[in-house]
Amino acid sequence: MKQLPALKTRFRFRSLKMRIAVIYAALFAAVLAVVVLMAGNGIARFGEESASRDLTSNARVFDEIIELRAQQMRGSADVLSRDFGFREAVATADEPTIDSALVSLRERSRSHAAFVVGLAGVRVGSAAAALPPGAELCDALDSGREHGIIQIGDKLALAAASPIEVPDTIGWLVLAQPLDTAEMRGLSKLAA
Repeated sequence: MKQLPALKTRFRFRSLKMRIAVIYAALFAAVLAVVVLMAGNGIARFGEESASRDLTSNARVFDEIIELRAQQMRGSADVLSRDFGFREAVATADEPTIDSALVSLRERSRSHAAFVVGLAGVRVGSAAAALPPGAELCDALDSGREHGIIQIGDKLALAAASPIEVPDTIGWLVLAQPLDTAEMRGLSKLAA
C-alpha cells in the first residue's frame, strides 16, 4: 500500500501547463494511432481489391485467348470434316485414308493430335493410345461441347471438335494442342 502514494507523487504535475501538455500529447498519440490503423486497413483493402481486379482481368484475357485458339483449331477441323473424300472414308471406315488425312491436318495445324471419335466412342487417328476414353469424349461431344481441355497421356491439351456429317452426324473430328510449360509461360507473359 505504501507504493500507491509513491506512484501518485511520481505522476503528479507541478503546474497546470504541464498537465495540459501531457493530456494533449496523450490525445494526439491516441488519434494518431487510430489514423495509422485506419490507413493501414484501407491500404490493405485497396491492395486486395487491386489484386482481385488484376486476377479477374487476367482470367478474362486467358479465357478469350483460349476461346480464340479453339476457334482457330475448329476452323482447321471444319475444312477437313466437310471434305467429301474424308467424310466418305469415315463412313466406310477406311482407316488408311483417315490416318493420311489426319496426319496431314495435324502437321498443317501444328497440333499434337488429330483423331476421329465415332458415335460409339471408337477413336481413329494419331496418338490413339494416349487419348482419353472414347466414351467420355463422345458424351461431351454429344452434349454439344465443341472445345475444352482434355488429357492426352499425362499432359493437358486444348481440344476443338467439328462434327462429321453425311448428312447426319457420324462422328467428330478432334484437334488437340498441348498446354505445356512453354505454352503456359507464353500465356503468362500476356498477363498484367
